[in-house]
Amino acid sequence: MHALYALRSRAVLVFEDGETENHRVTSLVDNAIHTPNPHWTEPAVVFLNSDATQVLAKVLYEPDFMKRAQVLAGALGEVEVKMSAAPAGTKQ
Repeated sequence: MHALYALRSRAVLVFEDGETENHRVTSLVDNAIHTPNPHWTEPAVVFLNSDATQVLAKVLYEPDFMKRAQVLAGALGEVEVKMSAAPAGTKQ
């Protein structure tokens, strides 16, 4: 949770619940959560850049707490790499 909080001013996190999602988000997020499975039903966390123009990482729900923590840590690593590689003018 501390790592997610640290991104609060640098990224946009979109939390989606499969029971209520129903295509109510931007097409960028909608495409991310429905790829590769168009019939996606799991909750997900989608990390976007601060301009909400690029998906930095996506995490589908993992029921096992330990595996879920590992998957989230991996996604945070992906986000950090992509944000570090971004041109200076696009970081926030």
